[in-house]
Amino acid sequence: MTDDFGVTEPLLVTDINLVEAPNGVKYDQRVFDSAVTRAGNIATDYTDKMNLLKEMENIWLMKWLEEGAVGTKLGKHNKTTIHPGPRNEISGYVRLLATTKPEFSIPKGLLQPNAVKASEMIERASKHIWQSAWNIRNDPVHLDLLRSAAIFGEVHIMLIDTKEYHRMMSSEAAARSPAEIRRAERVMNLVPYLYDVINPRFGYPVWDQFGLREYFSEREMTKGEVVARFGDAARQYFGEGYNPTEPCVLRDWWDLRWHIVWVLEGKATGGGSGMPLFFAEHKLPEIPIVCTMVEGSRLFPDPRDQSNPFLY
Repeated sequence: MTDDFGVTEPLLVTDINLVEAPNGVKYDQRVFDSAVTRAGNIATDYTDKMNLLKEMENIWLMKWLEEGAVGTKLGKHNKTTIHPGPRNEISGYVRLLATTKPEFSIPKGLLQPNAVKASEMIERASKHIWQSAWNIRNDPVHLDLLRSAAIFGEVHIMLIDTKEYHRMMSSEAAARSPAEIRRAERVMNLVPYLYDVINPRFGYPVWDQFGLREYFSEREMTKGEVVARFGDAARQYFGEGYNPTEPCVLRDWWDLRWHIVWVLEGKATGGGSGMPLFFAEHKLPEIPIVCTMVEGSRLFPDPRDQSNPFLY
């Protein structure tokens, strides 16, 4: 892994010098530049692995990249057909494991009544949070987890603190509509946390001997979706009269200290560039993302060799 942090390593910066970007976000230029450089280096190191995961995704989606060329060689009197076997295997795998809902079990210490009582409370709370997240999404969360495990051999889940989400949505700087604030309040009152399942093809975990050290994701979405997430900061970034259906790439980077979000350079037109949409010291004991390797091993240093998807 290339450890090029640009100006300095973000974790070690002590003299923070916050400046206000044209979109209203306060940030430290050195930390931001270093995070952008670091994310680019990680993406480069993961190129071979992401190519493999892309192949697995194409199998699931039944996309045969050579279909057109093969069809041309066969001629107009022949027709190519994509064999659905691999997709059917994954569908069967998911259906089999989804026949029962997830159950939560906390180990209970022998002859420790207080521990047993606490464990039972945690189990009930976990079941409530999971079911509530399902109801709010109108989509069973565990089905996407199973698909991710079957297709990619990995599962990435981001935890969303609904209280913090409501605080951000209702802040004056966010410039949110009353309807959006009411929805955030309703979600906060229903459940303390939500789960956002990330496609591993767009997620880059960096590990050390103590677990997850960095994580960044890059997702192609429309400018309208970015504005819905980041409000006025994104609206000012894209500039007046932006096209809400125009695609862009959003990069979301975490380390043990910082959480920084920006639009990938060269993917957005109009408005400013080279500035974050979100910049903060998260002050959490851990990065709020769960990454599990279902098939594969981190015994091998190359990210490509660590991955071993179900269909590979």
